[in-house]
Formats: sequence, structure tokens, C-alpha cells
Amino acid sequence: NPDKEKVELYRGVRSSEDDHTSFAHDLMFTKNYIVVYDSSAHLDPMQIMNKTGDFITWNPEHRFKIGLIPRYDSLEKNETSTDIIWFELEEPFMAVHPLNAWENENGNEVVFWAPLAKSFDFSLTEGSNQYHMAEIIMNLESRSVEMNFIDDTYNVEFSRVQDDKVGEFTRFGITSILDPTLGGDALSKGYVIFDMKEKKFHASVMYRDGDIGGEAVIIPKSNIVASDTNDVYVGTFVYNTHDEGSYFLLFDGVTNEQIARVKLPRRVPFGFHALWITDDQLHRHIEYHKKKRSESKK
Repeated sequence: NPDKEKVELYRGVRSSEDDHTSFAHDLMFTKNYIVVYDSSAHLDPMQIMNKTGDFITWNPEHRFKIGLIPRYDSLEKNETSTDIIWFELEEPFMAVHPLNAWENENGNEVVFWAPLAKSFDFSLTEGSNQYHMAEIIMNLESRSVEMNFIDDTYNVEFSRVQDDKVGEFTRFGITSILDPTLGGDALSKGYVIFDMKEKKFHASVMYRDGDIGGEAVIIPKSNIVASDTNDVYVGTFVYNTHDEGSYFLLFDGVTNEQIARVKLPRRVPFGFHALWITDDQLHRHIEYHKKKRSESKK
């Protein structure tokens, strides 16, 4: 936010138990809650001296837990784990990049969508990790939790919805398709569209032969609010192993047809994450830093 002078840290979050530090790469939020998770992957700094150097270990005895932190009740308090509403699943899981979370119309349930892995290899070089999209529903009244896998057709990770729809219900979201034959984790050959209204796999889009992609992002079309449609663009960078060129790809969210393939003048690492900003956001960002530089010279 270019208008925000600083980010304020309100609280620290403790794991549901005091005997471990959980690997939690990301989080989600809804209207009234911050959604965190206590995964079955634990950080152990002492392991960094072992043969593999893996300081993250897999604990098959630790069940996956999700915590809901009230966003507005007591921001000034020194929060502890007792302030978090924890929901425990029946199995161990690993989550990295959730798709979305929201509250139902009655406000008595929080719905959480994320690719989950039943085990995890931390070498990240063999492409052996398998993630499948799951829906987790947490009932705030009964404190019960229900989890169902949506689809296991593809190994999927790096999930995105339209940025202004994070934390509220939106029908469609995308998740990159991981392919172990590409040489490791986090290498994508396309993306999947999930329908969170019908709770199912909607469509898949595959890149051209030789293309390796990173995270695909949803780009809104002008003056269109795509809450119940997929009338958006999807964009991503890819690297083609045949001609060793980098490209920006643009797809139509309704037809799933590629509508642009732009060769870039030099190599662009596709990396892990991506972000789309509008012209207005870019210019506000530039003006903000011009103002700050001007003020610093006075």
C-alpha cells in the first residue's frame, strides 16, 4: 500500500503445542479471522548439521491443524495460543500456498481451500512431492471440522484468486500444475481452474512443449468484477528449453485460449511468485517514492 507509512505488528502466533516450530510459509484471512496452520512439517535447526542439511523434518505423528485468530477483538493484547481457535484434522498434512478462505453467509463457518500433501521431501530436487486440492470447513459453533479432497487429477501448487477477492468467496481460482519430469519442485507445465461454487475441477490449460512456468496470476479485465464468472485474463512467464527464450503468456479465462505470446529480449527468471499491478497502482507507487526522495533531501 503506497499510502501506508509503516506496517504494524499486532501479535505473535504460537503453535498449538509448545514442543515444535511448525513450517508455515503462508496464511489466509477472512472478514473476521486470520487463518494460520500448524503443519506436520517442523523446523529443527539442529538438523542443519546432518548429511543432507535439511533443517525441516516431517512428523507423521503430528496431525494438521488450522487456527483462526480474531482480527478485531483484542488487537492491543499480547495474544497467546489460547486466543486462537484450533481445528485438528485426522491426518498429517503439509500446506504451502492456500487458494482462498472465506466465511459463509451465516458467519458460523470458515471455508479454507488449499493444496495438501500427505508427505514431504525437503530436497526439492526430485519433484516427488504430490499436492492435491482440498476443502476444509470449520464450524465455529460446534468446533467441528470437515475435510474433503476436491480432485487428484494433477499435482497442483501455487494457488491464486483475483487479488481483490482474497478473503471472500469467489467462484474460480487457479493453481499451477507441477511436473516432476521438469527437474524438481515448483516447475509448472500449465495450470488448473477450480470451481469453488460447484466444488470441482473446472478446466486445465497446458503450456507449449518445452515451456516451463512459474506462478500464474489472475489479471482482471477493465470494469469487470469476476466474482461468479471467470471472465479474466491469466498471465505468466515461461522459459522455453528448446529455444532458450523467455516469454510472457496471456490466456483468456473463459475460453482458456492463449491470446498472446510475447518473446522477451532477455532471460526473465520466472521464480516462485508473481504479481500484477495496474497502471494506476504503478504510477501511485512511482509518485510515492518521488515524494519520499524529495522529502529526504530537505
